[in-house]
Amino acid sequence: MDRSLPRNGLLSGMVLTWGAGAVAAVLGLVPALHGPFVGEASDALLNGFGLSVLALIAHKVESYRLREYDACPVYATMGSAPVAANPRQQIFVSGIPVLMAGVLVVAVVMRGPPWVLLFFLIWAGQGLHEWHHLGKTLASRRYYPGLVTGLLFVASVDVLVYPAWVACLEVDPGPWYAVFYGAQPLVLLAFFAEHRRWRAAANAALGEERF
Repeated sequence: MDRSLPRNGLLSGMVLTWGAGAVAAVLGLVPALHGPFVGEASDALLNGFGLSVLALIAHKVESYRLREYDACPVYATMGSAPVAANPRQQIFVSGIPVLMAGVLVVAVVMRGPPWVLLFFLIWAGQGLHEWHHLGKTLASRRYYPGLVTGLLFVASVDVLVYPAWVACLEVDPGPWYAVFYGAQPLVLLAFFAEHRRWRAAANAALGEERF
């Protein structure tokens, strides 16, 4: 991919998921903030989570089959990174850090409360992130790879996971619902605006409408 492409935006770079992970880490490392997170995951939460994982797997299959890696700003800009010149280094860098991060998450969650319930804060962040498929579809006025299954994953988080998680926290659900569900149209709008700006800059740099 051409090196003149603009860098991808923060939202496409999964800042919502990573940000949720940072918040979860702070909450877990400060005992005074453990508050409602000291409980256990209910069967409803675990079952909903399992179904959302299946939805996410289906989403990644669709995204791969429809070549999201040719449409996504992150993959486009990563394609011109120095590491991309060496396929063997690229495989190592793209695989090993992800594996190590997954092992670290498992090791932390296995310690029990409050980490078990805090993990679902990250999953909620991932649910917000997957709105990017609809935002980019609207911004590009064409089907963005992964749209249908991405929305299926969002629905699984919204309907099955998040309400069951809030129930485990034993808090007044009103504010928790207002923040999470109220943020979703704003997140969608932000993805739309970010991708529209990126597309305009990328296509101008390439001299053709590739994105």
